[in-house]
Amino acid sequence: MISYAAEDAAILLPLKDAVIAELENLGMTKIVDLESRFTPAMTYCMDNGFALDVEGWREHARQARESLEKAKAKCDELAPEPPEEAWVWSWNASNHRKVGRALELLGAKVEKKKGTGNYVTGEAELKAIKRPKKAKELAAAILEYRQHEKFVTTWADGWFRDPAVSSRGKTKGKVKQGSPDHLQVVDGRVYTKLNQLVATGRGSSRSPNLQNLPSDLRRYFVSPAGRQLLVADYQQMEYCAAAYLAGDEALLEPLRKGKDFHTTTAEMIGVDRRTAKTVNFGLLYGMSGKSLAARLGVSRSEAEGYISAIRDRAPGLAAWCDEQTQKADRAIPYAMTPLGRIRLVDQNYRNYREEWVSSRSQMLNHPVQGACADGYKIATALLWERQDEFSGNPLLVNMIHDEFVVEVDTATAEVDAALLDRIMVEGMREAIGEDAPVRVDVGISEIWTKD
Repeated sequence: MISYAAEDAAILLPLKDAVIAELENLGMTKIVDLESRFTPAMTYCMDNGFALDVEGWREHARQARESLEKAKAKCDELAPEPPEEAWVWSWNASNHRKVGRALELLGAKVEKKKGTGNYVTGEAELKAIKRPKKAKELAAAILEYRQHEKFVTTWADGWFRDPAVSSRGKTKGKVKQGSPDHLQVVDGRVYTKLNQLVATGRGSSRSPNLQNLPSDLRRYFVSPAGRQLLVADYQQMEYCAAAYLAGDEALLEPLRKGKDFHTTTAEMIGVDRRTAKTVNFGLLYGMSGKSLAARLGVSRSEAEGYISAIRDRAPGLAAWCDEQTQKADRAIPYAMTPLGRIRLVDQNYRNYREEWVSSRSQMLNHPVQGACADGYKIATALLWERQDEFSGNPLLVNMIHDEFVVEVDTATAEVDAALLDRIMVEGMREAIGEDAPVRVDVGISEIWTKD
């Protein structure tokens, strides 16, 4: 047994050498070094926790449960008489049998899975129910109930539950791996689990997911007495990165003067900023004229006209987009960031042309989004490595793709905010280019807010 275990351990050493050699062949040495630097910084953030207004959160949770009960009562009121004695209606997303039966009793035609006969009562199917009126009303009430249920399950007092204790207060004797598998709130601080890597190069968060928190719940995340939060985020970084990687001076010149990207393009094509923002998104994700028209609520020809207008006025960006699209059409299987982060992109086989093609949207977006992820991770590593340069005992308490939240002493908040700004700019420029138009907005607050 000992010999067998030793062989299992020994194989890892040559395996490491083989993996490193392959990564070097792919030109990913810088990415390996970056991810190695990022690991302790990510762990630092997880270990710090994020201070929570516990009483405020519990009151929010109580109100959320109250809203859920009201939504359930509304469904019960609209429901038909139960078909069997002791039948109790259930409206959650997993009980398709009872939901489907209730709607059917009200005269609705409810879709069923072929071969099984099970009801299909997902969001799209419930929204499709238009008659009879009572069935339509119940379907709408069920959707509302499910929204409240998901909210209560994800963003309420479940955060305070001990994963080793059952809902009845008894010790389970085991902790099931998954979500959650740890105490999420300890001594008034929230602890998330950060995953270092997803396909784009970014990370993710779970138990609880502090990277996807509803904006109106940010106010419950606070700074302790004598401390402040530095809330810092990159400004329109992906769009600025795209302009820089494309070398488009028509866009870079106003950006270097501090002008808003979407305002710049809005003026280029003669539309309002909101429309320009949607068009910009469509251009960088390879959106079709038809899809863009649907988003804007305009004709296809008008949507295509907007894209053509930007391409005419930003020729460098247009040429870069064409180059990336051509790579996808030639079935190049990967996209790469300036630092060397490779992503294998999705591919499809076109039967009518008997050829493979790669995903245009991923080929367009990965060099941009992945580059921003590289810069963000460099900045995170620098925050860890340069802690001693801060004056106010810094704690990195959250990070969300383009945003950092750092807790510092109140007395030094302004000085530390300036240092945080410099570090974030430095990190992003190292990944994209030393003169890239990187801008950061840093706010000082007692609560987590972007205002």
